Amino acid sequence: QRIKNRVQTPILRVSAQDSFGTYIFPPIYEAFTKRRPDVSLHIRSLNSYPAYDQMEGGILDLAFTMDKRYSK
Repeated sequence: QRIKNRVQTPILRVSAQDSFGTYIFPPIYEAFTKRRPDVSLHIRSLNSYPAYDQMEGGILDLAFTMDKRYSK
């Protein structure tokens, strides 16, 4: 019964390159979590091409990249 009534927390899986994640996005992440405390934010540090692969594989929901790549 407890499992049946349990509400799952939405998860937003995001990646950004080290420089973005370190210098640009912390205030954005902070604002997001204040605005949407109901969403669990999972952040990864990835370069562009691994981020593209994880986006295409459904592992990430959003990726901030620096290199262009055409999706399959």
